[in-house]
Amino acid sequence: MAPAACDGLATVSMTLPNFLLLGANKAGTTSLASYLGQHPQVYMSPVKEPGFFAIQDHDPASQAALGSTFTLDTYTALFDEVTTERAVGEASTAYLGSAEAPAAIRRLVPDARLLAVLRNPVDRAFSNYQMQLSRGREPLGFGDAIAAELNGEAPPPGVRERRYVRLGFYGRYLARYYETFPAAQLRVVLYDDYRRDPGAVLADLFRFLGVDDSFVADTSVERNVSYVPKSKALHGLLGGGGRLRPALSPLVPSGAKARVAGYLARRNRRPVDFPADVRHQLVELYRSDILELQDLLGRDLSAWLC
Repeated sequence: MAPAACDGLATVSMTLPNFLLLGANKAGTTSLASYLGQHPQVYMSPVKEPGFFAIQDHDPASQAALGSTFTLDTYTALFDEVTTERAVGEASTAYLGSAEAPAAIRRLVPDARLLAVLRNPVDRAFSNYQMQLSRGREPLGFGDAIAAELNGEAPPPGVRERRYVRLGFYGRYLARYYETFPAAQLRVVLYDDYRRDPGAVLADLFRFLGVDDSFVADTSVERNVSYVPKSKALHGLLGGGGRLRPALSPLVPSGAKARVAGYLARRNRRPVDFPADVRHQLVELYRSDILELQDLLGRDLSAWLC
């Protein structure tokens, strides 16, 4: 966790993480990072998504395009406040799909524990779409947006690169990690298990990280939930759905802010149609990868194929 570098005159120690939450995007990683960070023996980076290990083999311009410009010094500074915590980690969903990250992690923190939470890739893609739609970054319907991505069409100005489909090939991505690290260093959680019994999943992860598994985290508040708002004004006051903006915050007792924000966000959601033909198209697109993942994990994923 704290390798030393010597320049011949002085020894400089730095703290590095001993576990990483790899992703997947829109699969509950923000909430999971928050719940893990509640544990008194766990230190989570105050910055989510530093993406440090996904940019190591890129030039500075490419690093900026990937959304991260962390150097080794600024990355290790994220862990300067570590004291007696046994598990030190960070969460970057960029790592799961990155071709460079496994080797970069192996070079710098070869013994790190690696966590991933995976959601049905079809539902994950739709959740990602809903997030971009709610933020005004996607002008197309879901089917058209998928077609545009698959056809390699450049997005219009102000619209981010579409990665609804690309981010869901978990079998392909995780195979890189299983080829690079011993299986004992990886723990893969299924989103459905996590939603059904978060306490049991967290207890297992705490054991995996070597901390007290009797600790009970408060899982009542979900983070970074995607939805399309009925009222854009209320959505703005809720800071995109997760927190109360300063304009509304003084009106709510401090102890109730998270609950009130969650309640208002749920009331402000409107349904968005997921066309059956698009679902079928995505299921077929992911079928071989899901079967590969099923073999890799030894888990029955047949529910993802319908």
